[in-house]
Amino acid sequence: MLNLSQQFLLSSPSLMVFFTAIVTMLFDLFKPKSSATNYLAILGLLISVFLCCNINLEDKLMIWSNHFIIDNATYLMQMFIVVSVILSLIYANHRYPSLHSAKGDVISLYLFATLGMMCLAAAQSLLTIYVCLELTSLPLYALVAAQKNDSKAVEAAVKYFIMGAIASAFILFGISILFGLTGHLDITSVVKALRSMQNFSLIILVAIIFIIAGVAFKLALFPFHMWIPDVYAGASPVVTLFLSAAPKIAGFAILFRLSLAGLFNVVPQVQHLIILVGLASITVGNLSALYQKDLRRLLAYSTIAHMGYVILGFATDTKAGTSGALFYILTYALMTLSGFAVIILAKNQDVVLSNVADLQGLNKRNPWLAAMLMIVFFSMAGVPPAIGFFAKFFIIRALVDSHLTATAISALLLAVIGAFYYLRLIKTMYFAAPAENQGTILLNKSSSVIYFIQAVALLLLGMYPAFLINACWQAF
Repeated sequence: MLNLSQQFLLSSPSLMVFFTAIVTMLFDLFKPKSSATNYLAILGLLISVFLCCNINLEDKLMIWSNHFIIDNATYLMQMFIVVSVILSLIYANHRYPSLHSAKGDVISLYLFATLGMMCLAAAQSLLTIYVCLELTSLPLYALVAAQKNDSKAVEAAVKYFIMGAIASAFILFGISILFGLTGHLDITSVVKALRSMQNFSLIILVAIIFIIAGVAFKLALFPFHMWIPDVYAGASPVVTLFLSAAPKIAGFAILFRLSLAGLFNVVPQVQHLIILVGLASITVGNLSALYQKDLRRLLAYSTIAHMGYVILGFATDTKAGTSGALFYILTYALMTLSGFAVIILAKNQDVVLSNVADLQGLNKRNPWLAAMLMIVFFSMAGVPPAIGFFAKFFIIRALVDSHLTATAISALLLAVIGAFYYLRLIKTMYFAAPAENQGTILLNKSSSVIYFIQAVALLLLGMYPAFLINACWQAF
């Protein structure tokens, strides 16, 4: 049994984010709208990343009355969540005036949402999953509505809130059924109890379906994907950047913990449900993205497709499939941040690359940006040697090894459709003539350096993927 000081030490990355959020709010009282608020938040997040990297574990540990689990997977997901938030804050730093809100309030919402996501990565009971999910969701609803003078942002926030409330109700209903059947909240204890209840297989299946449906909303999986294009296009670009990466890792963490506990193989039909949702998400996401003219909506639909590949990893019910899904979601976070960051990278706040047409002739307007964006799109399309190729490869290989050959072939063919619209964007950047009113794009220097490192990292991780692959494999 761990003592109190040991539990605080193991929870230190999350506690650091919590204290940073409190300090940020207090600092804003004395220095409202100060630029130092942003740097204070980034400093606290960097310390949290340092703590994640420097806590050595030999085995998984249960803390806080077995409501949280601490293992290598916990810290790996937490580290990528925090890094995603840091990148979001850096890119958004020169765009904050467009939010029409006090800077400290907005940053504190970022941090509290981050805290909820980090706790989700460690949640090991049905109770903590729901509470941490709400801690994540509520600040996100407020962030989407931060542009209170923008009717599109308010409309997006209302849609997001209503759909989010329905999704939370689905999860809560599923959790209540499982608790009523077993009398346990710990996921492992729940699964052990369910395995001896063969007569209740139908009600167990209903409970799991409700939980998967609620998480499917958070991950924007079919058929609960309707909100994501409208929210991504209606929210401020800096908020869309934040929504695109870290919350997806948090939603994945729920499925990850449930899968590791064995909940998805209690009832055989769950595997078929996961395959159906995964393939439908890839199909709908890729086909819908083909016709989009708004860049944010295009990337939103591509998110649906990417999440479809992620959930297919859980259909294998193997270590290879689950570790492949973990690898995919982590690399997706880096890729999507790079994709959405280009929208707000321009130094002039009047220049926003929000439409596909805005990319016309980008190579002539800013060759450096076109080259970096080409690496990002190659990675998202799954073209080697970028890291996105290995993300899809590990999922498809795990499906084949699990004798789900038809599913693997379908996923591979659908990947070709996904590659088409990314390659079409590259064609637009390099072979289409720029419009008459499109001039040279000037970039913010600090953000450009970060973007260069991030884009090159996608290439280097693809050329030398062993480090991240081993980290995902050893997370078990």
